[in-house]
Amino acid sequence: MKKILALILSLVVIATALFSLGGCDIALDDCNHKYDGTTCVHCGVITTDAFKFDFDWRTFSWKIIGIKNGYDLPSDIILPSTYNGIVITSIGDHAFYDCSSLTSVVISDSVISISEYAFAHCSSLTNIVIPDSVTSIGSYAFFGCSSLTSVVIPDNVTYIGSSAFYGCYRLYVIYNNSDLLFEIGSINNGYVSYYAKVLVNNGVTTYENDGYNYTLTNDGFLFRKKNLKYELISYVDGENTVTLPKVINGNPYDLYYMCGVVNVIIPEGFKTINNSAFADCSSLASVVIPDRATLPNLHPQNNYCTL
Repeated sequence: MKKILALILSLVVIATALFSLGGCDIALDDCNHKYDGTTCVHCGVITTDAFKFDFDWRTFSWKIIGIKNGYDLPSDIILPSTYNGIVITSIGDHAFYDCSSLTSVVISDSVISISEYAFAHCSSLTNIVIPDSVTSIGSYAFFGCSSLTSVVIPDNVTYIGSSAFYGCYRLYVIYNNSDLLFEIGSINNGYVSYYAKVLVNNGVTTYENDGYNYTLTNDGFLFRKKNLKYELISYVDGENTVTLPKVINGNPYDLYYMCGVVNVIIPEGFKTINNSAFADCSSLASVVIPDRATLPNLHPQNNYCTL
C-alpha cells in the first residue's frame, strides 16, 4: 500500500510540474522571453500559448499537435524547444496541416520526429529548416507544399515516409547530408528528389538531364539555359524579401514560373515581365517594380498568382 501511495504522490508531483505553469515557455537557452503578440521580441520564437500539446509519458516529452483557436501565427515562425520546462521532441500528425499563410518555419533542435501530414498542404511554405536532431520524417509530412523550393536533409535522418514530399513540384534543390540514397527523379524516400533539378549528395552535385543547363548562384537563384536563353525559375535561400539580379553571367534573362519568393524587388533596368513570370506562385505577397516604362510587356493580370 505504501508503494502505491508513493507512486500516486510521484505522479501528482509530476503532473503539478507539467501543468501548474500555464502556457509559459521556460526555455533551455538563456533567452528571457518577452512576447509581442505571439512572437518573442528577443529571439523570434513563438509562445507556447499558441499551440496544443500532447505529453508522451514514455519519452517524458511534449509533442506539438496543433494551433489553438484564436491564435493567428505570423508567416515566419520559429518553433519553441520546451513547454513548461520539458523538451518538445515531436511535431504531431496534422499539426500545421493546411496552414496556407506559413512561408517559413524553423524547427527547434530539440525535435526528433516530424509526423505524418505535419505540414501537408502548407501551400505558401517556401522555407523549412529541419535541425540535425531529426531522425524521421513521416509519410505525407510535406505533401502538397507546392511553394517549397529547397530542403536540407540532415545527417541523422534515417527514415523518410512514403510521399513525404509528393506534390512539392517546385522542390528543385536538395541537399542530402544523410546516409540515405537520393537520385534525381526517384520516388524513393518520399519523393524528396523526384522534382529536383540540382541534387547535392554529401557534397557531390548532380543536375537533371532534361536538355537544360542549370546554374545555382551563390545568392540562391536557380537559372536554366537552353539555346543561349536564360530563365530564372526559382529562389532557394529562404529570405523573406529578395532583389532579383540584373543579369546572369552578363546576360539578360526571362522570369519563368518563378517560385520560392514572398516579397520581390525587380531592379532598375529590367526590361520585360512575361505572362508566366510568377505563374502559380502562391507564396508571392508583393512585387516592387521600377519605372513601368522600362517594362513594355508587363501584363497587369500577370500569371495566376495569389498576389
